[in-house]
Amino acid sequence: MIAEVTCFRSATPEDVAAIALLCERANAQRSGTPLPEVVQDELAMQELPGRMAQPDAWTRVATNEGQLVGFSLGYPAEHDPTMPNAANAEYVSLLMVEPEYWGRLIGSRLLRLAAGHARNSKRDAVILWTREPDNARAHAFYEHNGYTSTGDTRHKDGELQRQYRLDLTK
Repeated sequence: MIAEVTCFRSATPEDVAAIALLCERANAQRSGTPLPEVVQDELAMQELPGRMAQPDAWTRVATNEGQLVGFSLGYPAEHDPTMPNAANAEYVSLLMVEPEYWGRLIGSRLLRLAAGHARNSKRDAVILWTREPDNARAHAFYEHNGYTSTGDTRHKDGELQRQYRLDLTK
């Protein structure tokens, strides 16, 4: 049996390789391909530090016995001028959980940490994008955690995405 996650903390630059591998493993699980054991996407290794270092960016990681098992990355939404409904919102840019830990509330806890950060920053909402179509698991997850679809979509990196929003004014 998998032990409970013991730590949620801010990420450090030393976490980048583990975060990149976790991204690849979660994406592989979702697409039904074998889970990689090492980072295949060197571009991710180059892009992640820049994303983590954006003004007012935050990255939280979940660890279990020193192993990174989940993370979330975000920043104020107004830093992305292409985003609709971004006024006074915090943006969750990435949220991933190691497939072995899916269903153990790690993603939900990371979302609560993002919402807490947004509240402390006097934000009115948290927004994020999900891949479309065929992503019912993610849509159900976000809706279960209080997010609602705004109806906004965008094309990014060749994919259709749907926006979700958590209203913090209620």
